[in-house]
Amino acid sequence: MIHPDPVRREALLRQFEAHLRFARCFGAPMVASETGSVLPEPTSRTEANFTEEAYRQARASISRLVAYGERMGTMVGIEPGINHPICSVARTRRLLDEIDSPYLGVVFDPTSLIFAGNAGEQMDLARAGFDAFADRILAVHVRDYRIVPGKEQVQPCDNGEGIMDVPAVLDLVKAYRPMSAVVFEETKGPAIARVVERYANY
Repeated sequence: MIHPDPVRREALLRQFEAHLRFARCFGAPMVASETGSVLPEPTSRTEANFTEEAYRQARASISRLVAYGERMGTMVGIEPGINHPICSVARTRRLLDEIDSPYLGVVFDPTSLIFAGNAGEQMDLARAGFDAFADRILAVHVRDYRIVPGKEQVQPCDNGEGIMDVPAVLDLVKAYRPMSAVVFEETKGPAIARVVERYANY
């Protein structure tokens, strides 16, 4: 959404608009995305993503997509992430206030706001998100993770093999947004069956 090459950015925005146009053909009520990076290949963290200018560029792209989604009858879902212009609960709330449309919602993945330095605050971050924009949540990603010694970025893993308090997150979903879609992202192979067995009655 904020690719530094304006030609490439325009191509990506048009591609997103095409997804919005055809989503209903597949029974999909929304098209969702993270909000990108000022780096052409966002493989590393950069403080430049957190500037006011980066936020305004992202907001302009999102506003355009939401306006198109309104015309197509398709929701736009934004997933905040720690290395993106929409990088926090506060910025997500600000975006929702400034683009005041029922066609803009949030895909909330608490793990996307976690790094090694704040991993101990995982439930505080999750609660803050639900408190700030529960009524705008379209889906919740429940993504377990590990801390890797010497690395800032957390490592996603199969559900149940990391340090996320998964039952507590699911309790928040039940309390704040009980009909929301829940995706156990990064859970693969035999771990899928274990998740289904563990949480089928949640």
